[in-house]
Amino acid sequence: MNMASAESVLQSTEPHTAVCCLLAQTLSDPVWFLDMSGNVLWCNPAAERFSLPKPGPAPHSLTPFGHSSQDTIALVGLDGTLHFAHMHQALGSYQGQKVRLLRAIAQDTTHHPSEIINRHLIQTLKDRQQLVDAMQRANEQLEAIIEVQSHLAQLSLDMHSYAQHVVDRLCTLIHVQSASVFLLEEMRLDRLAHQGPPHLPKVLPLSEAPKMALDGLNNDQIILIDQPAMRDVFHWFGLKQDQRLVLAPLHHSRSCVGLIVLTIAHDGLFTERDRQTLQLLTRMLSSALVHQRDYALNHRLLQERTRHVQDLQEEINRREASEQALGKAHERTHAILETSHEGFLSFDRHLCITDLNAEAAHLLGAPPETLKGRSMADHLLQEPFLSRLRLGMSQYRRHGRWPWLKRRMEVRLETYQNTSVIVEVSFSATGDLEEPEFHAFLHDISHRKRSELALLQQQRMLRAISDHLPASVLFVDLSGYCHYANHHARQVIDADISPAQVISLEHLFVDSTPSTQDFIAQARNEGFSRAEASVPTVLGLRRCEIRCMFQTGVDETPEGIHLVIWDIEDRWQEALRLRDAAQRDPLTGTLNRSGFMQEAQIQLQNASASTHALLYLDMDTFKPINDLYGHATGDEVLQVFAARLRACIREGDLIGRIGGDEFLILLRNVDRIEVAERIARDILQATRQVWRIQGVNLHATTSIGLALHRAGETAAEVVARADRALYDAKAAGRDTFRLA
Repeated sequence: MNMASAESVLQSTEPHTAVCCLLAQTLSDPVWFLDMSGNVLWCNPAAERFSLPKPGPAPHSLTPFGHSSQDTIALVGLDGTLHFAHMHQALGSYQGQKVRLLRAIAQDTTHHPSEIINRHLIQTLKDRQQLVDAMQRANEQLEAIIEVQSHLAQLSLDMHSYAQHVVDRLCTLIHVQSASVFLLEEMRLDRLAHQGPPHLPKVLPLSEAPKMALDGLNNDQIILIDQPAMRDVFHWFGLKQDQRLVLAPLHHSRSCVGLIVLTIAHDGLFTERDRQTLQLLTRMLSSALVHQRDYALNHRLLQERTRHVQDLQEEINRREASEQALGKAHERTHAILETSHEGFLSFDRHLCITDLNAEAAHLLGAPPETLKGRSMADHLLQEPFLSRLRLGMSQYRRHGRWPWLKRRMEVRLETYQNTSVIVEVSFSATGDLEEPEFHAFLHDISHRKRSELALLQQQRMLRAISDHLPASVLFVDLSGYCHYANHHARQVIDADISPAQVISLEHLFVDSTPSTQDFIAQARNEGFSRAEASVPTVLGLRRCEIRCMFQTGVDETPEGIHLVIWDIEDRWQEALRLRDAAQRDPLTGTLNRSGFMQEAQIQLQNASASTHALLYLDMDTFKPINDLYGHATGDEVLQVFAARLRACIREGDLIGRIGGDEFLILLRNVDRIEVAERIARDILQATRQVWRIQGVNLHATTSIGLALHRAGETAAEVVARADRALYDAKAAGRDTFRLA
């Protein structure tokens, strides 16, 4: 770096005093920084060998750095030698104040006084001896450097280990306290290797000015810093000012890529041989950095290219796999379409058929070769469906939407065999909107439509028949919803049988025999059941016969029950009348033997022990009255006797004539025997009263056998015990009762 360029950089980096001093040290000529009064502010190492020339006033013609004036002056060395030099002066600033920069450039002729000639000769001999010693040491250092270089060339180390080995050898070859290698990364210095105390920071941030200064350093340039004025540099590296600092830049492609930093004791020496050693190792490390970065760049490029090749190969493999999969999918789709039971055809925006399978050709009634290229508007499709289809296709081409897409609809087609078929069709579209291709799946539903029509006709016929039946017909599902009710049911049944209402069959069928649950379970198990129940109608509760038929689905899953309800109220009433007549004594109106025994058996089965009592009665004087006055009088006597018996018993008690003048009375819920005995006495007293029959006063008595019901005893067994008690009463003189 020449003086003009150094001064130019110095001026551009004026706020950074440490960097300014660093640049001034690169000059081999003496340099002084003086204030405007002539006081020395700072000088470089080369100026320390001379006495400062006498200050003079600052010339008015001084110019800024880079444009200096010069005068010839004489400089006196510290050893007394006299040197003539051209003194360059320039005006600038230092630490915020205006300064004068003095630079002495030596002339070719140097005059020595006679008194120092001998000293000069002795100094010359010493210099030569020192030169010999220095050459010897330099040779040894050179051999050591060659050995290091050879050793490093044989090692396979990474950059960190390589740099560490270099700083280790630097500490061996040069008398330094520590050695560090820094790499320049954008706006910071990262420490790569270090040896010896003190430890420098691992990361040194850079501002714009120091980075420009580093980029301005020449290759092989060594900078020695040891002045207190460079305290900013020491502070930047975290060092004390009692140390000396040596900086050696690492270059790659004319750019600074790193820095070797050496610390030397304040009284230590840094000789020219040390400088040369440092330059050699700096070149080696720079060369290694170049190879490392070139290798890293080439390796990265190779990896990227390898990755690109791999990506390309993967893309080729993926496309080949996709093409194979697409081919297989096409073959599979073609096989599915050809073997499908549904017709498939493709057509363009002009309704011309472009492709179809065998089933579609069969539906349309022509070979595939004949149908391809023909328009569906010529014969197959009819209005208004044809116009709606064209409108939907034009909407799809304009907006990309069509309500018919992926929806099923029924269409009538006119085949080329002059027949009509009903098909279920669904549309889809592929391709771009300019030239789309439309597809249609066709499913022949002609047979299904005929079956549906026949089923509908059959349902209408059955509905008409059921609506004219004199019976109510219902269909109720398993959840209790009524899905069907014929006309008679809607008119007669007094209940909500709408489809939205749940029907409770237990409430609909009152007093069912068998129970509602039983006859429904029987219908589920056997398919059919029958029951009788009272059903609420508009005429009130009516006795009905219910026929229940269970319905199952195709998979035998229960679906519901059919109920046919016949009104049998009149027949039921007649049956009740006939049954009552069969169990009644026509003369007295009481139960006959069979009616009494049947009803008594029912009452005794539902009763606990000693809660019922049975009276067996026999008139003592009935036979003489019947023989004397005739059967008419005897019949009237029996009627009056039955009336007197009814007057003596309680409501709910049973009375029956079992033959001739014999009667049976079942006293229900008798909690004490005294109650039965009191009723027996009342009957005896009522019988003793005068009988006025056909104008004749008659007298009669009766004998009574009394038996209390025992647990588990049948009606016949109780009657037998009461009969034995009756005989005991007659044996006791009649007109009395006896307890069995």
